[in-house]
Amino acid sequence: MIDPQTLQQFQASAENGIDEALEFLHQQFLNSGQFHRLFDVLKMKARRSLGLRLLHSESDPALGEKDQEKLETKLLEACRTVAKLYFAEGNLNDGWVYLQPLGDEPLAKELIEGVAVTEDNFGSIIEVAFNNGVSPLHGYRLMLEKTGTCNGITAFDVHATQFDRQTISGLASVLLNHFHDEILANVIDHVARIEKDVDRSATLEELLQQHQWLVREGGHHADATHLASIIRIARQTTTVEDHRLALSLANYGCRLGEDFKFSSDPPFEDLYVDHRIWFEALSGLNVDQAIEHFTAKADSCKGEFHEMSAAEALVDLQIRTGDRDSAVESVVQRLLGQTDQDNLPASAFEIARTPSQYEKIAAVFRDQGNFAGLAFAKLCGAESESE
Repeated sequence: MIDPQTLQQFQASAENGIDEALEFLHQQFLNSGQFHRLFDVLKMKARRSLGLRLLHSESDPALGEKDQEKLETKLLEACRTVAKLYFAEGNLNDGWVYLQPLGDEPLAKELIEGVAVTEDNFGSIIEVAFNNGVSPLHGYRLMLEKTGTCNGITAFDVHATQFDRQTISGLASVLLNHFHDEILANVIDHVARIEKDVDRSATLEELLQQHQWLVREGGHHADATHLASIIRIARQTTTVEDHRLALSLANYGCRLGEDFKFSSDPPFEDLYVDHRIWFEALSGLNVDQAIEHFTAKADSCKGEFHEMSAAEALVDLQIRTGDRDSAVESVVQRLLGQTDQDNLPASAFEIARTPSQYEKIAAVFRDQGNFAGLAFAKLCGAESESE
């Protein structure tokens, strides 16, 4: 039912012309929270400012390039206005409709991170922030806080591949730190129950050293399947701080009873031992021994199903421990020969950096008769020489 007073006010404004009537409707729909209708009014204002009829019709005159740009700018500004209003009231679903056409990533991130989390809007925040990639780390942190590690692992495995490497690393870091804090708190509580006196500032590694009775068979402090998944995902992290946390979890896993250890695919089939060696190297410890270990792993997988993954792990470790020349050699010896001659493996071009490294890649493509690979490697080498 139309409010008689509102109708009377509209009629009075309309008597003073269309512009005043539009302004009345602007304020009316803004104040009443009818933001879809407000958007309609903003569109009408935009069209009227360019001499067009209020509503689109087939009889619209053709606009010149400048006027068309002005109209599009005004319509996008209307989207921006309405998106902000919907986000301010916590209506993310409707707000996202108006936000998408803008392509304004900083604004989208600012808006989603500014929404107060409630039981009603939690799902929408996760959908927009994480699933739609507006603010993945923000959404992922909320997901872990609200739904726990198990859902976090599943979400990472299902959705992480849609993001770039930096974001994937950030998500892995969020998950690693969340789980590490969880298991550390459980260990501290366990020690406090048994010995009463516990150093709550100690690291997980320090507590395991101080209290050798911890992690007896059956005495673990977190779901063993979660620990196995976290260790695997932690390989995506890129900071020394994260690598040290992952190393402490690998050491924890090594102490588990055999019933709580799981096998994995090569080159990490001895899940916790292999990851302990891996994260030691990334933490700056026993690097040469780790390279030897994963070189032997790659050698043992030759001709087998996991040959590529073992070689890729070795290359990754060589790069991340600072030996790119050896990584290029591994690519040449272990990877390029395993790919179809018509393919151009991205790793070959991503790993090389110097003219001499690119020349090694080019030589392989020359021997394979792969002209495109040869040419591209030569071009990349020339480009690197001029940098």
